[in-house]
Amino acid sequence: MKISKYILLLVILFSSTLSFSVSPAPERVFVHTDRNIYVAGEDILYSFYLINDESRDSSKISTIGYLELISSNDVAVTQTRLSINKSYGHGILSIPDSLTTGVYMLRGYIRSMRNYGPDIFFTRYLTIYNPFKETIKYSQQDTVGIIDDDVYINREVNLKNIAGLKSDFGTREKVTMKLQLDSSSFSNPDMCNISVAVAVSRDNTDSDNITDFITAKNIPAGTVSGDHSNNVMRETIGPYLEGSVISRASLQPVKDKRLYLSVPGKNTYLRYSDTDENGNFIFLFPPYKGKRDFIIQSADFSDDLIIKTLSPFANMHDVDQ
Repeated sequence: MKISKYILLLVILFSSTLSFSVSPAPERVFVHTDRNIYVAGEDILYSFYLINDESRDSSKISTIGYLELISSNDVAVTQTRLSINKSYGHGILSIPDSLTTGVYMLRGYIRSMRNYGPDIFFTRYLTIYNPFKETIKYSQQDTVGIIDDDVYINREVNLKNIAGLKSDFGTREKVTMKLQLDSSSFSNPDMCNISVAVAVSRDNTDSDNITDFITAKNIPAGTVSGDHSNNVMRETIGPYLEGSVISRASLQPVKDKRLYLSVPGKNTYLRYSDTDENGNFIFLFPPYKGKRDFIIQSADFSDDLIIKTLSPFANMHDVDQ
């Protein structure tokens, strides 16, 4: 029995020593929301599209996306990490009911895009109202985002009502309508992913200059900026967990220290990782859904260490680079 247990341990124990490489052609992200105007406490329904070279090996396409809502103080007020399947993901981002009225930036990206700087992150500006706050700001008029020929294009698209649309609606009234899209301007209509959102129209198009406090902008695909030496790996299997180890006594980084990661559950998951010169480590998680507990511990139980994990989201100071 002891022999069989040792064999089992050898089978499930894998190293997290990973090779680092950066693709010269970064994947791009486009996010469509159900509308551009919300009330604090509501949910943002979104579709998350990943744009990449069609010739790319499917095993090298990212499977994890990141979405954040950022305030005018450069603070991420809510964040979510989502699963991407066949270059598409969707979900709900809940807006905190404590937010003040104002313009917020929605920012979407994948992990490897951080190699090229925030200029290639997807951004969209949303207006959020809080009826209990006095300060009011306005966003720009809604636009329709179209993904066409691997390029992000904001374009006026004609939608023709052919059945069911009324001029007046009752509160919470269910309405079914049939629309016809004019796709004559698309080079390849069959390859387009299009979603439609409906919102209350409004005449006020005053806009605060949100770019005064944040400089993340979308740039044409193929143009990159930022420090490529970051070597932030693409998440093609599951999310990565990064962190650092320091000595509790000296408060200095600890190098060449072996750590174990385990995820309790019906199916055992165990990995190990050795810290680098700066005491940093990285683990690969399987593509779990929902919340899971995990345990990180030193291979030597007598060690007196402080183990810190890092947020998987891009640091706000990266925006200013």
